[in-house]
Amino acid sequence: MKVFFRSLAASAVLVSLTLHGVSAAETSSEKNESLSGGFPSSAEAAAEFFGSLKHDSVISDFEQTRFMAESERTLKSTGSMLFSSSEGLCWKMLTPFRRAWLFDDNGVTEFQADGSSKSVSGDQNGMFNSILLAVLNSGVNGRSMEVTDSFDVVSGGRGEDGISVIYLQPKDRQIAGVIYRIKLERKHDMLSGITIMEHGNSYTGMVFSGQQADSPKAAGIKDFCSFR
Repeated sequence: MKVFFRSLAASAVLVSLTLHGVSAAETSSEKNESLSGGFPSSAEAAAEFFGSLKHDSVISDFEQTRFMAESERTLKSTGSMLFSSSEGLCWKMLTPFRRAWLFDDNGVTEFQADGSSKSVSGDQNGMFNSILLAVLNSGVNGRSMEVTDSFDVVSGGRGEDGISVIYLQPKDRQIAGVIYRIKLERKHDMLSGITIMEHGNSYTGMVFSGQQADSPKAAGIKDFCSFR
């Protein structure tokens, strides 16, 4: 799967997986913060944040929000996901409609509510989805190198309820032209939130809950994705 995740970072071919509901005001204020702020940076910050994330797989419920600042429109959805370092990612949306996507070494498969499935490619949101996959790969198994290769990493310290925060700023100019930075939140040994902040105050955000690490269900990722 390592080669698969690297290839995703280089090509925009995935379906829309949008993400932790923060307000536009919060996103705007965070944008004015210094990325240094006296906290450790890059490799040190990444090692500290990802060091306790040592799982082969995670199953989680999610709530996701997509805010488009230009139209002041907000889209929300809920569902569950299974991420396995060896098997890939199943992103299963349950509301507002039922649909799932499986990302693995064979590409992308879309599962419909009627039990059917098909291969898909060429989605306009591929940049966001490839970044999400790379972040989840590090956020589950704790391998921070893939993140530090593509992002400058700065610690955001520890917030409320013992939640640790880091910020990722893209090194690639093309990505940095769209994405301002990414906020990751960790509670204990689990990734609990991701917010991808765009220039212009749009964002995609995700909150995870009810996480199960290294569940036997991870071996049946296609069954997890299916609505049969």
